[in-house]
Amino acid sequence: MTISVDFDGVLHRYGRGWADGTIYDPPMPGALAGLRTLLALDSVFILTSREPEQVMPWLESYGFDVTIDERCATCLRSADPACPACHGSRLLPFWELRDQLLVTNRKLPARVYLDDRAIRFTDWRQAVTDVTAEVSNPLQATTHPWPHRGTALRTTPARDQLGAAVTEALGAATPHREDPPR
Repeated sequence: MTISVDFDGVLHRYGRGWADGTIYDPPMPGALAGLRTLLALDSVFILTSREPEQVMPWLESYGFDVTIDERCATCLRSADPACPACHGSRLLPFWELRDQLLVTNRKLPARVYLDDRAIRFTDWRQAVTDVTAEVSNPLQATTHPWPHRGTALRTTPARDQLGAAVTEALGAATPHREDPPR
């Protein structure tokens, strides 16, 4: 069931945003205990837009066993260019090791992606409505860059109007799976 955990804003407090690109803040409250709990449940990797070499020492300073080695273990044992595990990419196709964190900037398959900036996708009508509401929020320009962090977007008359406009733009048809032609 591999779990992906975002770094900035989920583990690293990231109170000033990117700033000068350094990792300057302590962990988010509860992050270390939470990460250890997830590691007890299953394999976990840290997904970041930073270079993994920058994040690794920060995590190690809090006692985590960390790797940034994404080489395919099957390729390391054989010189076969048609590796059945990675199909010749020479990189891990997924992360399965427990008790050790992988830090990567590649989005590997996971059952759960824990991220402070995510919007859950259920259908395009909902997605466009939620993304539009988030990026057009006037509070973002004048206050904290993430005014909704830790809270769900609340239904408001303006958001309801936006939802109606999106529904009209995308059509009134109910969401459906697009089946391939037969």
